[in-house]
Amino acid sequence: MNVVIIGAPCTGKTTLCKMLENYGFEHVSIDQFRKKDWESFKPEDEKEIYEEFFKYVIPRDNLVIDTPGISPFFQERKHMIRDALFIKLECSLEECLRRLERRKDQINVTPSLLRWLYLSAEKLPAHVVINTEELTPAQVLRKALEAIRRHEKRIEDKYLDELLD
Repeated sequence: MNVVIIGAPCTGKTTLCKMLENYGFEHVSIDQFRKKDWESFKPEDEKEIYEEFFKYVIPRDNLVIDTPGISPFFQERKHMIRDALFIKLECSLEECLRRLERRKDQINVTPSLLRWLYLSAEKLPAHVVINTEELTPAQVLRKALEAIRRHEKRIEDKYLDELLD
């Protein structure tokens, strides 16, 4: 089973993914496949990034995938991620901007880029939505683990039904 964590920057995706590593998941971020910083990034680079990303992700299990989820290249192939549970993290734009101010590792994400990504991520579909605004990372983790357990149970039931048919 794979878990895909989507949402705007500063909603807690990377924090949650790192915590889920302690539960046997391999953390894979779309940023690992981006070879350029945002300033030199061109739209045509995006297709290449997602080609490499899906080449890595498709044959694997037990991944926790960290991506905003808004790219059309991601949207058109996301169904290929095996037994994927999509968890969307969200919070208010104001909270995302406050979190961005506190982060030193996001110097390439400007407030205007964050606003654009935030608006683009608002309507993304997911199996589960967790609002991280007033939750601690541990509380977000607890909600995510509950969703993962429910999803695993559904997958087990589906395979059992197929075996019995």
